[in-house]
Amino acid sequence: MSFLNLLLMGEIYFTQGKGEQLQNTIEKVSGVSKLYSLHYRRLAVAGYELQGNLEKAIEEYQGFYNSVALAPYSLPEHFYYFRESSLVNYDIAKIYEKMGDSEKAIEHYEKFLSLWKDADPGIAEVDDARERLGELQELP
Repeated sequence: MSFLNLLLMGEIYFTQGKGEQLQNTIEKVSGVSKLYSLHYRRLAVAGYELQGNLEKAIEEYQGFYNSVALAPYSLPEHFYYFRESSLVNYDIAKIYEKMGDSEKAIEHYEKFLSLWKDADPGIAEVDDARERLGELQELP
């Protein structure tokens, strides 16, 4: 099965809420694609989240961030790699929130917002991170 077919099957399993099948399907993707495919990384994280393995989802996000930092600049998706890598802390913060770890969630929202401090108003992730951070900081 081709790379794109595997990802499409992964998307189908994601929409069906079948995390284990999603994970088993995308594990068949070749090594290079695992390193540089944004879509693969998003599906891998989603599979772990659907299975309730939030620690592994965080590990996958962190691995993505590390591989993006090493990604060749000649890749046609360079802009998207930068954008996705800059969202990693936002995504990790949301997982820590699910886990009930407010301290770690706050830490990652703050890291995310420090990267996006000069962003134009109205960017959904930035607005959401500010709101979530404010709510977490108000907790006793």
